[in-house]
Amino acid sequence: MSDHWLTQQEAADQLGVTVQSVRAYIARGHLPAYRVRSSRVIRVRQSDLDKLLCPIPTTTGGHRDAASDRQSRPPGNRAAPTAQTARAGGAP
Repeated sequence: MSDHWLTQQEAADQLGVTVQSVRAYIARGHLPAYRVRSSRVIRVRQSDLDKLLCPIPTTTGGHRDAASDRQSRPPGNRAAPTAQTARAGGAP
């Protein structure tokens, strides 16, 4: 099967990031890229771009969104106090 080749702009559009971010992924070795011989043209394989994305692990196995997270906390409270902050007598 033939792999589809993307420009840096197309890769950025698919990821929802800037071209500068795609270049940084390439420079750091996170995203393989290929130069067309004797030119400045750089291409990225679609399959390599797909490998860059990975699922975010969750502790509960379920999906939580920002709206449900906001509803579960009282307004103005960043996080529930831990046992350690309770013993210390206050917030960090």
